[in-house]
Amino acid sequence: YRRAVELYRGDFLADFKVIDIEAPREHLRQLYYRAVLAVSRISLNQKQTEQAIRYAQMGIAKDRCLEEAHRILISAYHQQGRKELAAKQYQSCRQFLAKDLGLKISPETEELWNRLFKV
Repeated sequence: YRRAVELYRGDFLADFKVIDIEAPREHLRQLYYRAVLAVSRISLNQKQTEQAIRYAQMGIAKDRCLEEAHRILISAYHQQGRKELAAKQYQSCRQFLAKDLGLKISPETEELWNRLFKV
């Protein structure tokens, strides 16, 4: 997964606005997100929080509504004892989803928040 993330250089033929390219472009983008999230999850599970944070941030840099990446960041910051950053990440996630997509935070993210912060 790490190698796939390293090879990704952005959207496929980003300068071309041809409809026939949109499907492969989106497919490659989704593969990138899956790879970034996989590396982030694996790193988090192995207590490699800095690496988990780096890869999750890479995903959010491409799509700030990538909610699973936000959850990984919340968990990683919490594991590091950086609860203020975990709280800021949760709030950022809520704001991005509401502003960009008109959505509320998912039950999975809400459950994570409640579990970590005993709300």
